[in-house]
Formats: sequence, C-alpha cells, structure tokens
Amino acid sequence: MKNLLSISTIVLIVLSVFSARYAGDECDFNKNMNRVLDELKGKDDRSAHFRTIISLIINGKEKTFERIVNGQILERKKGKDGFGYDPIFLPYGYDHTFAEMSLEEKILSVTVYALLNGWLNI
Repeated sequence: MKNLLSISTIVLIVLSVFSARYAGDECDFNKNMNRVLDELKGKDDRSAHFRTIISLIINGKEKTFERIVNGQILERKKGKDGFGYDPIFLPYGYDHTFAEMSLEEKILSVTVYALLNGWLNI
C-alpha cells in the first residue's frame, strides 16, 4: 500500500504569516496577498520562504521529506498561474515568481527536490 501527502505553505518572516486565513476565514488568497502587500509597504525586510512537506507511506513505513525555498515578497503581483501566494513570492536565484513558472519548473524546484533530498538522506 502506498500513500502520499503533500502540504505546502508560505512563511512570511517579517509578518509571522503562517495561514491561508490571513485576511479572513474565507481563505481568499487575493485578499491575503493584498493584505501582505499593504502591510509590507515601506519595509526593507521582505524575506519569506515557501515550505513543502511530503509524507510518503509505503508498506506501513512513513518517510517525511521537506523542502524550503527561500525568497522575498515582491511589491506587486506578477504572473497568473499557480495558487496561494505564488504571484508575490520570488525565490532567490530566479527572476520570476512561482506564478510565472511553468508547472514543471515549480515542481522541480520544490517537490522533486524534497523527495530526492529526503530519499538520499534516509
């Protein structure tokens, strides 16, 4: 039996944001992003990281993998793809947001890395 669970979140260090409900219980990411952008106006520290945790269970044995992608919050939204905070998150080392990345590029930068890194460290 095989089971796979993936959980991803963004952590905004300067604002201590850890929730999809940042701007209200309706989990509206557009409202969340607007609130983040408003609260970061004029701030120099815009650091954040995107965290993915994957739990894989094979034959009753669980292995957890984690990937943290460090980056910053932009001053405005860029891109239309992705979900959540993707349009305002710019990973270090990239010139485009998660919302501007192809699905393949985002998966390779986050999910596959977490799995491979965890697998190699078993």
